[in-house]
Amino acid sequence: MTTVPMMPSAANASAVHAGDFAFPHNYQAAPGAIVNVPTYDVGKLLSSGWIRLPASGGTAVRPVRGAFDFVAGAAFYDTDIAKLIVFDGVTWRDPLLHA
Repeated sequence: MTTVPMMPSAANASAVHAGDFAFPHNYQAAPGAIVNVPTYDVGKLLSSGWIRLPASGGTAVRPVRGAFDFVAGAAFYDTDIAKLIVFDGVTWRDPLLHA
């Protein structure tokens, strides 16, 4: 299952109910706490004031073409190189080094 790291904003840290009657999902966390959310609940949390964070992982698990949100401008925190990188439409780049 694909997940997206998110956190509640300081202004809106109340509980959020997502999902449906048969499969409810409830989210609550302190401001600054990171929660990995299934992609199907992201919209509900965004509309409730939560903040979407870039995906993270090692170089081997960087998103590939066809993956969720894999578009030019997509950000990914690569834990192997300890850097936030951005996809330019062709390759992953370090925006600070322009390389």
